[in-house]
Order: sequence, then structure tokens, then C-alpha cells
Amino acid sequence: MFGTILSTITGILDKRFTLNSLLPTFLAGLGLVVVYETTGEGLGVGVDRFTGLDGTTQWIVAIVAVSAVTLIAVVLASQTTSLMAWFSGRSGLARWKPWGPQLMTWFDEQRVQRRTEDPFALGYGTRPRDWLPAAPTALGNIGVLTSEYAQWTYGMEFDTVWPRMLAITPDDAKVSITAAESGMEQAINLSALSILFALAAEVIAVSHEAAAIVVVGLPVLALFAAYLFYRSSLTSARLWSESVRTVLDLHRGKLLEALRVPQPSSSAEERDAWDRVSRRLRAADERPYAIDTATG
Repeated sequence: MFGTILSTITGILDKRFTLNSLLPTFLAGLGLVVVYETTGEGLGVGVDRFTGLDGTTQWIVAIVAVSAVTLIAVVLASQTTSLMAWFSGRSGLARWKPWGPQLMTWFDEQRVQRRTEDPFALGYGTRPRDWLPAAPTALGNIGVLTSEYAQWTYGMEFDTVWPRMLAITPDDAKVSITAAESGMEQAINLSALSILFALAAEVIAVSHEAAAIVVVGLPVLALFAAYLFYRSSLTSARLWSESVRTVLDLHRGKLLEALRVPQPSSSAEERDAWDRVSRRLRAADERPYAIDTATG
């Protein structure tokens, strides 16, 4: 509702940006202000200081604060993909030396082993949380195994095929996928901001020589909140996985038709068709990068 109102009034903000980036940033900033004033001279003193300013100065302070929150929210929104990669284990701590290479090698070996066995015999038709580990985190596990579902079941390369598949996906299916993606984005942003809040609150509490329970308790509570937000992202991730797999099951034939590929008459023919299509599309995707490299 808040995002819709702002979008209607300004024509700048949309609901997803407001709810997933702007509002969480505002709440984190407000929380830090409260921590700063409470551990310093006191919240009441801070309120009196602001109300004691003349009207023009109050407006300037408000404009600066809104601008700062909006700028941070824009940066947060622009880094959503990177944050998702961190929390799914595709980058960040899981990739750092000395443990990163060995860890990734182990997961790669698991994926190779699974592809040589019968996925249905291993129970891969169950929910993502019941599958064998495929990534350093639960969020990454869901993403990787959704991709592998396409490979196991139809012989298609998910990362190559999915952007095309999404383009022809019916609107009602897109709505559920977008809603799940938005839910993941909001939870991950809240988790990341909670981690930053813990660090900033610790610095503020120590600099103001706050009580030990505040110095220790605030970061612990913030980090616990970050964990809870991360865990909540898994619910949206599972919904996303189910929606994506449903689209692959029901609408993959439309993509073959759009690509002018004859409809296969058997499972074996379909796997062969998707293998050829995936290799062709991957080569087409890689060609612009090769051209950029050659001309750059």
C-alpha cells in the first residue's frame, strides 16, 4: 500500500522497490537513529534537539535524511543479484580461499555423481529441501536443483533455456514467479540490512560506552533477525522452484514451436531435441561476448 501510494504520487517508485528496498532501508536507518540517541544523551534529548530547530532547518534535515535513505535503497536494489549470489553460496565466503576451492570441488563432484545415476531412484521428485546438498546454503541448493531438474527430466540447460521460456510463459504463471522472486528479494535485503545494522549498532554502543548487555545484546538480536529473514526467504524460494518446474512441465512445447523445432514423439527424442536446442542457444549467447572481447 505504501509503495502504491508513493508510486501514484511521484510516478517514480514502484511497489517492489518500495517494499523490498526503500522501506527496509528506512526501518534500518530509523533503528540506528534510535540506538544512537538512546545510548547517547537519550532519545528525549534528541527529539527536543530536533523540535528546537527552526522550520527551515527541520525541512533541510528531513530532505537530507530522505535523500540518504533513498540513495542507500537504490544501491541496495542494484545489488540484489549480488546479495542473492552471496546468500546462495555462488560468491562470497563460500568461494574464499583456502576453503572455497575445496568446497566447490566437493559440490561439483556431487552434481557429476547425481547426473550419472537415476534421479527418480534417488528421490529427486521430492521437495527441494529433501534433495542431497548441491550448494553451500539451503537457498543455493534450491536454485541448483531447480536447474538440474530441467537437465534430468528434459535434457535442457536451464540457464540457457529459461530466459526464452519466461518470455512465452502465460501471465498468470509469471505473476506467481514474480511474487516468489519478490519475496526472496525482500527477505534477503532484510537479512543483509540486519547484518549491517548489527555491525553499526555495535560500533555506536561501544563508542557511547553503553552497558555490556546493550553492547552484546543488540548485535546478537540483529544477527538472529538476519537468520530468521534468511530462513523466510526459503519459503519463497520453494514456491519459485515449484512454479518454474510447473512452467517447464507444461509450456516447454511452446518454446520448441516458437524456435521452429519439430515436436518430439518420445522422451528420448525430446531429450535429444533439448540438448541440440540448448547447445545452439548457448553458442548464440556466447557469440556477443566473443565479439566484445575481440573488439574491446
